[in-house]
Amino acid sequence: MDGTSIIILSYNTLDLTRLCVESIRQYTQDVPHEIIIVDNGSKDGSVDWLKKQSDIRCIFNKDNAGFPKGCNQGLAIAKGSELLLLNSDTIVTPRWLSNLRTALYSRPEVGAVSCMTNNISNMQSMPVSYHDVPGLFAFAESFNHSDPSKWERRLTLVGFCFLFKREIYTKLGGLDEQFSPGNYEDDDYSLRIWQAGYELLVCRDTMIHHFGSASFVQSASPAVWEKERKAHKRLLDKNQEKFLQKWHVPENYKELGLKDVFPGWQGPEVVTCRELLDAERAAARRSGEKRAYRRKNKNLPLASIIMPCWNSGKHLRESVASALAQDYPKLELVIADDGSDDALTQEVLASLHDKRIRVLHLPHRGPSATRNAAIEAAQGTYILPLDSDDLIEPVYLSEAIAVLEQDRNVGMVYCRADLFDQQSGPWNTTDFDPDLMLVQNLIHVSAVFRKEDFLRAHGYDTNLGYWEDWDFWLSLMDLGLHPVRLEGTYFHYRKRSDSSSLTQQDFSREDMLKTYDTILQRHEKLYREHYRAVISLLRGQFFDWQIFGKRWKAIAEGRIGAEENRWVKLSRQMPWDKIEEQYDASFADLGGVEHPARFVLGTILLQAQLGCSDEEILNQLQENPYMRAFIGWDSNTIEFPDGFMDFAHRKVTEPMLQQVAKMLQE
Repeated sequence: MDGTSIIILSYNTLDLTRLCVESIRQYTQDVPHEIIIVDNGSKDGSVDWLKKQSDIRCIFNKDNAGFPKGCNQGLAIAKGSELLLLNSDTIVTPRWLSNLRTALYSRPEVGAVSCMTNNISNMQSMPVSYHDVPGLFAFAESFNHSDPSKWERRLTLVGFCFLFKREIYTKLGGLDEQFSPGNYEDDDYSLRIWQAGYELLVCRDTMIHHFGSASFVQSASPAVWEKERKAHKRLLDKNQEKFLQKWHVPENYKELGLKDVFPGWQGPEVVTCRELLDAERAAARRSGEKRAYRRKNKNLPLASIIMPCWNSGKHLRESVASALAQDYPKLELVIADDGSDDALTQEVLASLHDKRIRVLHLPHRGPSATRNAAIEAAQGTYILPLDSDDLIEPVYLSEAIAVLEQDRNVGMVYCRADLFDQQSGPWNTTDFDPDLMLVQNLIHVSAVFRKEDFLRAHGYDTNLGYWEDWDFWLSLMDLGLHPVRLEGTYFHYRKRSDSSSLTQQDFSREDMLKTYDTILQRHEKLYREHYRAVISLLRGQFFDWQIFGKRWKAIAEGRIGAEENRWVKLSRQMPWDKIEEQYDASFADLGGVEHPARFVLGTILLQAQLGCSDEEILNQLQENPYMRAFIGWDSNTIEFPDGFMDFAHRKVTEPMLQQVAKMLQE
């Protein structure tokens, strides 16, 4: 079987096992897998429940065989190309297994991987901000993004979530059963993997929940807990002695490197627990210094995250958790409900009880009016708009405000962004350029700005159906303010197929052109100051010069000198008819594929200008909704004939540029 065999031991943990299995069913649909549960003689109804689960392969032991032996029973019947030992008291999360598999197969030398969690040993635990299961999933949705820079070579992995390749099991066999009923069998297997020439990785880019002693459910009584603690301590001491004798290592072996554990080791070294502990303590000291600074600065300005919401209950909790996880200490979250009429959104809104949250219930008026209402109600000095299905990293707000505090000429601070959900990868990566900003929007909607500047710029234009954020950023530039981009990827933009988002709306070509013209009129001063660069950029863009024709004429007549008029004149004197005739004739030789000549020519020029590959241009045509609206037909039907790009450069672009040069010399 090409996939993962997930092996779980069950022993009187029915409620936890159910949670674990349901989370696997929900969040492992992207990876082929099988679930194997070995029940060690449970008496709490686990056996009856397991027998009813058609998607689980089960082994039922009459008595408690212990963890190592039970795992070996599951491993013996597993069919997967990789094997995963998973504790029954875990809850898995979005992208957990796909992330782990990415690390496992990143290099042939990697033999096994594990992840982070809220409560575990071996420096695999991490601070978390959630308090319930929905909060866990929201936290993990923001956290679990594969990042090779966060993979660490480690001496040992904890067995609560232990993924390894089948070739490891083929060479080493199962767990050492001398450590039954449990403890130290995972450390032992880890060293056996290193001894066989493979590496271990902890993936700090992925987390699942582990109940442990930090349980969501009611704990045992103090007397029972103390009795179990003492029994567990005796077992730990016994198995530790077995382990130390087997491997001839001291008690502090987790603080050692591979050269200390395996004399003569020549391979890569690991990150030791001592190094991690020292780094954690240093971070704690820095955090304490930050807290002291904040106590001294009682006048730290309030920041307001404003969240427009319209029928977005499916993702609302995730976005709220992302907003409240900011490390900036003084913030409020203003959620403006734009007349949502679905029950889920209303249910989620009613369940939000954090004292930092205020909910505004508004009639449905659209994104611009909703954002304006939220910002007007906000009490913060700084504003961060966040749509109700997007996510931000915890450091974003504090880093952005630090920039705004230092320079009053900075009007908006944004960051790098990426896509998730239906699409993934970097998003809107073009570096800021004030000239290019007049041709296309370079700043995503979730930039941080001052409320004072928002009021001076009169907010978002409610008469614009589209690009109201672009228009607003230009308004801040009208005030003499400039943007700064943080280099961290702190904003995650959800790309999804449904259209229930507040900001995902259909628009026509006519509406788009009207919006372009309105933006040009509203920011005439900016366009006049940058007209040379704008015309040069527009020459290589895909849309028709006539979009701006009338307005350019009004700007040009009598207000711009002769040389400037020649640029405007040039934009109108391009021999489009001749180019179209040439295209029509040439396309007949290429199989009769029809394309709007101006659009295709502009695309080729844009390719030449930006150095894009043919594949990148084709992807742009197929994926960009603005492109589809402009050309008025479904770009998914576009197919470039063989030799088209070469033909376009040789027969169209070069002759046209030659003619431009000739006209400029006249």
